[in-house]
This record gives sequence, C-alpha cells and structure tokens, in this order.
Amino acid sequence: MKRIAVFAHYSKNNKIEDYVVFYLESLKKVADFTVFVSDSNIDEDEISKISPFTDKIIAKPHGEYDFGSYKRGYLYLKEAGILAPKNPEISELIFANDSCYAPLFPFDTMFSTMDTKEVDFWGNTQNYTEEIIGKKGFEHIQSYFLVFRQNVFNSKAFDD
Repeated sequence: MKRIAVFAHYSKNNKIEDYVVFYLESLKKVADFTVFVSDSNIDEDEISKISPFTDKIIAKPHGEYDFGSYKRGYLYLKEAGILAPKNPEISELIFANDSCYAPLFPFDTMFSTMDTKEVDFWGNTQNYTEEIIGKKGFEHIQSYFLVFRQNVFNSKAFDD
C-alpha cells in the first residue's frame, strides 16, 4: 500500500519545533511521499531540520489555516502528477497537522489495523459535539489526522 502525506504546519515564530520533526520522521515510516506546507515564513536553517523526512516543502503565509495548507499540498500533488487520476500505486492520502504531539506509539500498528477495514476514509479521533451550527448531536472526525482512500481523493467531490 503506497501512501502520500500532506502535513500542515504553522508557527507564529517561524520555527519548526522538535515535536514536529519527530512527527515527520515517524510519518515518513508509513508515507512514501510527504509534502510539508507551512503557513509561515521558514528560513533554511529551520527547513534543514525536516529535509530528510519530507519530499516537498512549501513555506509561505496564506492565512487559510490547516485546510489552506491541505489544499496547497493536494494541488501540488495533482499538478506534479503524483496524484494522477486512478493511479493504482497510490492507495491513501493522509492529511495531518502539527496541532498535536504524535505519534505516542508507532504508526505501523494503526495503519496495519486500518488496512484490513473496508472504509473510504478514516481518522484518529471521532468527536461528538452537543450542538454546532444549530444541529444537535453532531459527530465528526477531527481534522488533525485524516486518511482518504483512492475512491475519495480521486472523486470530483473531493477535487471540488
């Protein structure tokens, strides 16, 4: 199973903290290609910390939070032909961000377990909110770690 990751980052101090380096190093063990997208200006000294664990680095303020970074990474992957439609080599697209310390345990076990599941997408944490946007009992998967299977990331709805 081949996986591609888009990792969203933000630092008001334009720094890449040690926990982010650890997260990317761990993610590299399960992802075959990683795009690091920062909503910050990151200098070369900081970038050198993550270069061994990333394949593409985009560091430019955009003000669109994590989903803006996810979007930029996804568009890069499409424009570079890495996420070519129906590319059988790519089975999962990971969206992860630096809003948590991870992993607490190696990613291998989680991915091995989820490889056996017949699902279109999955995430680390399901959340239940009492009330949001006028709806009661709203359930959702937290956006800090999402995994999409090929039928999702190749769909028109996802692309739109």
